[in-house]
Amino acid sequence: MGFSAADAADLRRYCGYGALGQQVTPASGYRFFTAYGVLEYRLANCAPEEASIAQSQLATLRGLEAAIPSAGQAMDTDGAAGWTRNRSEAQDRIRLYQWQRVELCRFLGVPPGPGLPSPDQTGQLSV
Repeated sequence: MGFSAADAADLRRYCGYGALGQQVTPASGYRFFTAYGVLEYRLANCAPEEASIAQSQLATLRGLEAAIPSAGQAMDTDGAAGWTRNRSEAQDRIRLYQWQRVELCRFLGVPPGPGLPSPDQTGQLSV
């Protein structure tokens, strides 16, 4: 079971790897970096059960990514009638989103790409 072109592009992006484009240029893309090649191989050859799990993770990541911008909508209010905003909501959402991206990489068996923040020495992602 393969992925649609849109799903494969999102999987690459969420794993922190850059776009391949329609035309491979010299010295770029997965042909010159082992991790890119491993990711492309996994996307092209995963079992239907694995593809189903990856599709589920894609849905989760899409939802988390869409929720980040809305976290800042109430940033001008500190408290109102018993409601107090979570000052770290945007940061918490980004941290959860980044963690889920790393989990996708772990599931696919590829190292997080250069587009993902590096974990610090405690294993936490820096935001």
